[in-house]
Amino acid sequence: MESREEAWNMRKQDERGLEVQWAEKREVLTLEDQPVLEYELVTPVFAGKGIGIQRLRRFYGKTAQCWEERWRKKLYILACADWAEKSEQGKHFIPWCCQLKGEETWQDDKLLCIRMEAEEVRGDGRKCIHRWGDLWVPKSGTPYPMRELFGEERNWKKAVLTEIIRQGEQRRACGDCFLDQNWTERAAKLLPAISPWRTEDGVVYCFPQAAVAPAVEGTPTFVVPIHKTEPVQTQEGARM
Repeated sequence: MESREEAWNMRKQDERGLEVQWAEKREVLTLEDQPVLEYELVTPVFAGKGIGIQRLRRFYGKTAQCWEERWRKKLYILACADWAEKSEQGKHFIPWCCQLKGEETWQDDKLLCIRMEAEEVRGDGRKCIHRWGDLWVPKSGTPYPMRELFGEERNWKKAVLTEIIRQGEQRRACGDCFLDQNWTERAAKLLPAISPWRTEDGVVYCFPQAAVAPAVEGTPTFVVPIHKTEPVQTQEGARM
């Protein structure tokens, strides 16, 4: 059973909101005393007690662990191979750099939103970026239903896709973003798997690198205003 102290802490948490802090960890991996890969983890930590906080701690602890294992194993081996090749050819080697970071983008009594970003930069400058959002019910530490972001909008999925296509076609027309010719079809397939995040401006959807545009475009991002998800016409005149 919940103790009086835990119940008191939960009541105080409800009054002041969930306190999100950030912990940093940096490591330099070497080969023959030469740095070959550097990484930094900046992950959320949560003050207080309660089952919701415990769940969030476990989740982000596991998230950090997964990325760290990737960098210490797979990418470290690749970086070492790059170092060996450069050394053999007498070329200058630049250590690979990796980072996991995030920010709290929204919190109220019903929703906590954390945006996370992982970036991997190889010695030749090639960059791989992953961006995603986590939506939580603060008190319970359980996933927040995405449909609740749009309130009473029944066809919110179709409306979100339509708004993203409208913005994308507008940006492509003015040269702001070089999207692929068939990007709308890819976007429709990818959208259900995307993890958005909430901000003051609306709900942010971020497509994976090279999924709907050349890799140099990074991760094309679209902000869907909460109250502007009405179906609209695309440039081709088709209604989504």
